[in-house]
Formats: sequence, structure tokens, C-alpha cells
Amino acid sequence: MENDAGSQNKQRLESRLMSRFLIPIGGNEEMSLHSEIFREMVELAGGVKARIVVVPTASDAPNERAHDYQKL
Repeated sequence: MENDAGSQNKQRLESRLMSRFLIPIGGNEEMSLHSEIFREMVELAGGVKARIVVVPTASDAPNERAHDYQKL
């Protein structure tokens, strides 16, 4: 059995080795939970409790779009 420190080190290493994805999404996507691209994005990220970063760079209203994505 691993000690707590060994287990924590293993978790940190696994976290650094996890695959990461960049998913560019255009401005005409369907903003709903039923959207195929959003379902796929959540699955690739590791499920509904995954941490996802949204960068609304091309929006006229980036704060509002970030809020919309956060709700999804």
C-alpha cells in the first residue's frame, strides 16, 4: 500500500501526463446541453466534473459568452 505522500505524487504525475485538448468553436454553435460538440467536449475533458477553460476571444460580449458557457 502506498503512503499518502506517494499517492499524492502519483496523482500529480498522472495529472501532468493527462491528454489535453484545444477545441475551437465558431460563433454559430448551438448553446444547449443537447449540442453534440458540447457533449463531446465534456467527455474529452473527463466528464461532468471536469475543469474546462473557455476563452471567448472573438466575441463582442466576452463576459456574457463566458457566463453562457459557464451555465452549460
